[in-house]
Amino acid sequence: MQESTDYTSPPLNYLIHGHPGTGKRTYASQLAVALADQLPLDEVLNWPAPELYNRYQALVNEGQLFFLTMHPGWTYADMIERCLFQENNVIVHDGILKQIATEARGNLIEHLLQAEPGIMPSVDFKELYTRFVEHLQENGEISSVKGVPNPFLLHSIMKNGDILLRKPKTFQVIRIKRSKLRQLYVVQQEESDPQVVSTKWQNILEGENLPAFEAIWSQFNSYQMAYSEATQPVEIPGPDPYLDIQMDILPSGVLQSSKKYVLILEHIQMIEPQALFGDALPILDSRRREGCRCAQSVILPGSKTSFTLPPNLFMIGISQQIPSWSDEVAFLMSKVFQFVHLDANQRHQDWPVIRSVSTLDLWNAINAVITTHRSPSLQFPGGAFQDCSTVKDLQALFAKRVLPYLEWLSGNDAQLHQNILQDLLGPLAVHPENIHQWKLADFKRISRR
Repeated sequence: MQESTDYTSPPLNYLIHGHPGTGKRTYASQLAVALADQLPLDEVLNWPAPELYNRYQALVNEGQLFFLTMHPGWTYADMIERCLFQENNVIVHDGILKQIATEARGNLIEHLLQAEPGIMPSVDFKELYTRFVEHLQENGEISSVKGVPNPFLLHSIMKNGDILLRKPKTFQVIRIKRSKLRQLYVVQQEESDPQVVSTKWQNILEGENLPAFEAIWSQFNSYQMAYSEATQPVEIPGPDPYLDIQMDILPSGVLQSSKKYVLILEHIQMIEPQALFGDALPILDSRRREGCRCAQSVILPGSKTSFTLPPNLFMIGISQQIPSWSDEVAFLMSKVFQFVHLDANQRHQDWPVIRSVSTLDLWNAINAVITTHRSPSLQFPGGAFQDCSTVKDLQALFAKRVLPYLEWLSGNDAQLHQNILQDLLGPLAVHPENIHQWKLADFKRISRR
């Protein structure tokens, strides 16, 4: 099987941060379209606004792009799964990330089935394998496998079902992949010609430790014979028909041909990542996605099912600043997300906003104050003036964008805030709440300071 080598290019997770008004949401939309359509980002950045909007809405309508605004009420139950207890039953409701991951994974497996139809089990391997693993764990002595020259010992069983064996008096661990055992099982069930079975088994086990596989297969085969229910047709419960299929290393081209899904989380800084994703946080990592060499999964506490994330699912977080996480969380987030910092929006054209008041004059006046009291690296977004054509527009802009921005720059320093307002507004700084009463002459005075 040819291995795909470009899983993590581009990255699968981004965290866009920058000061208010720097165009984070617009950039996130452009990035989302580029990822979903597999286009160069530089190309999408040059699209006209109507073209970007139309494609963005089309992806939303097609179920490939999702935009969520975070607030402190969001929890793990909303993102992964929520469990409701009703008498003796547990009702599991999938969260938004789990729903999107199931949809993305299903699309990826459909393309994988076209390339390798044999990976779809024709019998209930999942149930059989679950019972077999329980049998191994209960006996504790699975200890050794009789009938082979060099018996193996059970070292441990991983969460994804892979079995780790070792030889006595050594620390060398050999991994027996559940996915490989499933493929062997399918071949045994579907093929009757011993020569064909032998050829397919050789292809499946190419590069693997054959004595270890033969040892565990002999024990699995003995258990299978005593478990007659395993030969019954499979009846897959739940909304995910591919729950039992595990993707090994994806063949080249399967990932590229599948649909791409994007989840945008605005104001992600409002919630602690571990509270939002729980144990699933590490598997957001591009290197831990299903189908990658170092793939990992977690067992969800409510449904008791294995949960993985496919490599055709992208996540974009939007934040005004890098949140104040603990050192451990900050380190993990830096591994999981690629941080993208946006500087001030430079779209400040020198055209009249209203009569003699121009965008550039107002922009320069505001930034001169910011430079004096804070830092030259901080700027107010000039593009914010482009929608102003009346005095009422300017009043609304200053009330909703300019003054809150200056207050944000001041932080908790009341004196600094007062100095900034005095420097910019002059006499108008005494009662900034009366901004709705300002006249055109007041804005001219500010632009000519």
